[in-house]
Amino acid sequence: MGSYLTRREISTLGDFWLKMKEFIIVRFFYLCLSVSFGLSNAAIDEDRQYYQQFKLVYNKHYETNTEERKRERLFLKNFAFIEEHNLNYTKGLTNYELGVNEYADLSDEEFTNIMIASDDGIDTQSVFEQGATFIPPANVDLPDAVDWRELGAVTEVKKQDLCSSAWAFTAIGALEGQYFRKTSKLISLSEQNLIDCTIPYGNKGCRGGTKERSFLYVRDNGGINSAAVYPYRAQLGAECLFDVSAIVAKSKGFVKLTPNDENALKAAAATVGPIAVKVNAKCFRKKFYRQGIFDDEACKERKSNHAMLLVGYGRDNVTNKDYWILKNSWGHSWGMDGYMKIPRHVNYGGIAMRASYPLI
Repeated sequence: MGSYLTRREISTLGDFWLKMKEFIIVRFFYLCLSVSFGLSNAAIDEDRQYYQQFKLVYNKHYETNTEERKRERLFLKNFAFIEEHNLNYTKGLTNYELGVNEYADLSDEEFTNIMIASDDGIDTQSVFEQGATFIPPANVDLPDAVDWRELGAVTEVKKQDLCSSAWAFTAIGALEGQYFRKTSKLISLSEQNLIDCTIPYGNKGCRGGTKERSFLYVRDNGGINSAAVYPYRAQLGAECLFDVSAIVAKSKGFVKLTPNDENALKAAAATVGPIAVKVNAKCFRKKFYRQGIFDDEACKERKSNHAMLLVGYGRDNVTNKDYWILKNSWGHSWGMDGYMKIPRHVNYGGIAMRASYPLI
């Protein structure tokens, strides 16, 4: 199963969302008319047309009629939620917009179980403490904005598919960034290498893991393969297929940032490169995030459960709100072509609770 979408697919998704935005206006008009003239059936028919288009765009196929009806109901429910939220967005009542993506036929529970791993049974704190301590640079004026994508240190947005492996994608993203900074070469490294080969380190393949255990594995293993040599399969392999003759990047361990210190996080993001972080992703609206600074109340709890790659920060010129830029592993259809913004200075979602980066 491929990790990337083609340019043509991305363009198609963009066109699909533009049509969806146009439809929101039409749908709202139908809703208003239905109150006075009973045109709700017409609105429902319009919804179903977009469900058919959703299936076409995302190549959705269901094995039975019962499954088909279930997925249609979930899509219509999710679409209504997106529509209601975006009406508030157009009124300026919220800072972020939602959008239909490939996950619109999933329930909240399904999405959480598939895409967001649990740390249950994984010792995270003791491993985190094994890292070297980050010392912020002294006598340095940090820039107001940084984006490592523009500086060449970030690979294409990838897709974890039906595997709770965000921890591996985040660890790999941080390794890719540090390897680029050392060699000026941007090479896509292998998430599958980590999924298959870090079981002895306490990671659980498609059922969760930690970025720090991954850094220690790469250190002890003498390096890691590229994605070209060890491609992603979105499932735990029967055995570790690491090729010692095809090592690309190596690691000397990792550096841990002071927990809950966003000043240290900013210093590291500005001077070191992309940083591996975890945030609270167990909230409904996040799976449909489209653009804007995501500041939903449901995700403010500092309980990190989903690994993401911090690639920069900045300030919105319209709202004057400061934000972090995060790279996700849910494909191009989610967020801003796979990226999102969340607030700075409030440790939103616990972003600064356990941040780290590898030593190359």
